[in-house]
Amino acid sequence: MGFGTEPESRRWSIPPALRHSASESLESSDVLAESPSPIGVVFWLSVRDVSLWAQTEPGDRPHLFADGASSARLRYITETVEDSALASYLSIIAAMVGVPESVTASGIAVACSDAAGWAAAHGLPRTALAFHQAAALVDPSEPSAPLQAGLSAAAVGDLQRAETWLRHAIGVARRARERTVYALAAASLSRILLEAKRGEDAELQAYKGLRAARRAACGEARGEALYVLFRRARDDGRDSEADRLAAAAARVLGRLRHHLLPFLLIDVARSLLDREEATRAYAILTSMPTLPQDHFLVAAKWALRCRLFAVTGDREKFAACWSTAWETIRHLPKHAPSTLVFDDLVSAALRAGDRRRQDRITRLRQARGGG
Repeated sequence: MGFGTEPESRRWSIPPALRHSASESLESSDVLAESPSPIGVVFWLSVRDVSLWAQTEPGDRPHLFADGASSARLRYITETVEDSALASYLSIIAAMVGVPESVTASGIAVACSDAAGWAAAHGLPRTALAFHQAAALVDPSEPSAPLQAGLSAAAVGDLQRAETWLRHAIGVARRARERTVYALAAASLSRILLEAKRGEDAELQAYKGLRAARRAACGEARGEALYVLFRRARDDGRDSEADRLAAAAARVLGRLRHHLLPFLLIDVARSLLDREEATRAYAILTSMPTLPQDHFLVAAKWALRCRLFAVTGDREKFAACWSTAWETIRHLPKHAPSTLVFDDLVSAALRAGDRRRQDRITRLRQARGGG
């Protein structure tokens, strides 16, 4: 990464990040939409107050909040929040409202990060995003919070916001000379740019992440960057390089038992089938580790098995795999990223010369809005 080698103007230039989506009528209103209940109101008020505190000059903070607001909030938390850990995180923020001139940025940031972690663990990803953003605002010198904000934005499908937060994290990590966060942010950004079909930008960030990962001994960033570089080589038709990168990524992600490993193996198997290398594809598809309960991954695996047996001409196994793939894909959320699964099933039906199944999967794809 070369900390200390960039021109001064570049080293300290940190791009701002997007804090709300176009669909939000007011900042963090997605929190209220995600939890339309009293606890959602507590979440929203907490995020709002932290953001207001962070954007107010220290000299203006003593009279920032109304008298009695802190006591009222603490009573509301006691009446509303049953989880004791969550109540403690929110109470720290509520106490800030009472003495805004006395609290420390780092303490509030930790409370926000803890609340974000609780929200993510309880199926509230947009609430987690809001709290991670609040943590990043309140302590702008800490690079972990914008990294987590970027990852949270990606998790809810807001790739534009994710990109801005990850670029922000890269800038803060460079300033703080925090190589691990830099590596993770660059590698994650590379994957988001690849999904946005910005391949050259993705490759550039992947190499940055890979170099930083080596210096920081960060296997997670190394594996993710190698995965992105594999996909770039595959898409460019550099088959030998793609194979080498895929093997390296699989070794790293496998050691870590990383959640990206099954996605990598699915992509490798698809690449091999595109190249008519059925034997190698079979070895991968029959030796994959147990998949997480992810309908997309399960559907992708069975769709690729359909392609495999269409290539080998095993009609009985082709039909059995098709039935499983069909039932699985019907349970995918309507807006799930299922385009490649449909492509694989159409390809399998064409290869098998099965017009009936081809028409059937095409109709399902159209009913789901094009897949």
